[in-house]
Amino acid sequence: MPSLEQTLEGGRFYDFFPDHVSYFSFLTLRHALERNGFEVIEISRGMNGEYNVALVRKVPENDFVPMQNTLNVIVQDLRNFVETCNRQGRRVAAWGAGGKGITVLAVAQVKGIDYVIDSDPHKVGRFTPVTHLPIFAPEKLLSDPVDVVIVTALAYRDEILAELRDVLRFRGVIAVLGKQLEIV
Repeated sequence: MPSLEQTLEGGRFYDFFPDHVSYFSFLTLRHALERNGFEVIEISRGMNGEYNVALVRKVPENDFVPMQNTLNVIVQDLRNFVETCNRQGRRVAAWGAGGKGITVLAVAQVKGIDYVIDSDPHKVGRFTPVTHLPIFAPEKLLSDPVDVVIVTALAYRDEILAELRDVLRFRGVIAVLGKQLEIV
């Protein structure tokens, strides 16, 4: 396409005419190409500087199918697990009122979780959005014990497992959400 740099460098007012709908500099050409899914390999000036020439490659679209498949597996695993626990008369709590845990609970719409545990005092005494589960401090497990804890706060997994086992002396089933529900 015509080089805006050439036009400006030469003061060539006559390069602006109606047949040229858009004028691009190296910077604006790169930006337009990248915004439209191209990887810019090289931009150069061709034909004695008259044209900006771009060598590009189409960037592959993100494939969200694997993520959807993982979502389906987690939702089904979580629902089946909690339903099985409830049928067996076991009470279930989730640990993690952070964004990831709340998102999983909201998407899965699981029935049968008694409450959510979180050590953040700003969350304790509140309710989870969408599922409206009450949020309690970890000590709730001592005063109102459950049989199963599902850990959804993946960034704090090891810390939570240590607190459950060593501090709270929890001896029930612990499950951790990841790409699937894992019993630890």
